Amino acid sequence: MVGGAVLGDSGRVVVLDVVAKKVRVFDRGGRTAREMGREGAGPGEFRDPVALTTDPGGRVYVLDRINRRVEVFEAGSGTPLGGFRVPFAGEDLCFLGERLFLLGAHGGNLLHEASPADGRILRSFAPDGDSSDLLLSSYRASGYLACGPGDEVAFLPLLRPEVTRFRASTGERAGTAPIPGYRAVKVSRRENGAVVFEAPEGGVHDYAASIVSRSSGGHLVQVGPIPQGATTRHEFESTRSFVVSWQDDTVREIPGELPRLMYVRNDTALAALTSPAPAVWMVDLESRGPEDPQ
Repeated sequence: MVGGAVLGDSGRVVVLDVVAKKVRVFDRGGRTAREMGREGAGPGEFRDPVALTTDPGGRVYVLDRINRRVEVFEAGSGTPLGGFRVPFAGEDLCFLGERLFLLGAHGGNLLHEASPADGRILRSFAPDGDSSDLLLSSYRASGYLACGPGDEVAFLPLLRPEVTRFRASTGERAGTAPIPGYRAVKVSRRENGAVVFEAPEGGVHDYAASIVSRSSGGHLVQVGPIPQGATTRHEFESTRSFVVSWQDDTVREIPGELPRLMYVRNDTALAALTSPAPAVWMVDLESRGPEDPQ
């Protein structure tokens, strides 16, 4: 199952397989060039890999939620380069230039800038108003990050209908955009203090599917329902896509259905499909037609 994908150099596609617990690198012809990682708790191993990204030098960084580590690999050779521990259960990560940002509930904040060399937390921001409530941790911190455009980091929560952006240089909140028509989960408490998550009236609730930065500015955001029996949060019955423009504070729905977008460079996107078998397609957003599958 595809948990993330990025476009590397020489047209290579780097894909995180969350079920097999490894990273696969495909060449331009869609052939497997190499594999990185395996299941386990040691260096270069994964128990719950949730996200991957690449730095400006092409090195691959993979975030493992259960191991609380980031594993680093050389994309060209697949050589493990070590990694570092993360002091919380991370949910996503991304690079803004040479700066690494992590998503996760820690120290009363949700976003954190970390040293790419050793994982040391350099600073934290995005205050977590419910940080004292451990039962709500999955509701608060789960979701996706997008680094850029410009000096921005955007956060799309898994279960809340909004996108919030922050200034990467200062941590200042720069704006929030609600997603129209998002069927949000209902959160309530029982008398015994237990937190209950319920579907909205009239059907299942939506989950965040992805957020990617647009080189022209703003973000592409996707949400949709997860089918019954799904074993990961990467399987969707359908998705709805939106263009979030921060210049004029508008959110516009894109007609029709796009596959789940993992990565965008100019008008070329990597999109993940789950049926009939997991695959990654290159999609030309200009024509919205799929190209070569991986």
